[in-house]
Amino acid sequence: ILDAYEEAFGASMGTIYLFGKVKMGDTYKSCCVVVKNIQRCVYAIPNDSIFPSHELIMLEQEVKDSRLSPESFRGKLHEMASKL
Repeated sequence: ILDAYEEAFGASMGTIYLFGKVKMGDTYKSCCVVVKNIQRCVYAIPNDSIFPSHELIMLEQEVKDSRLSPESFRGKLHEMASKL
């Protein structure tokens, strides 16, 4: 990907345009991928002064080892945050 453009307001709100190059034979051709209706989420994970770091490390390892799905990981983070 060489560039990306987002239409933040107006009729195309929620649409992202990804621009790049694709190799075709011995040359490269320009291309554009349009992603519509994309939802934005920002996740902020507090440092170990808020969450015990050993719990976060264990959860992250479970995701890496495929013992915990990303959805379950987010659920556990929400559960930990609800106790704050």
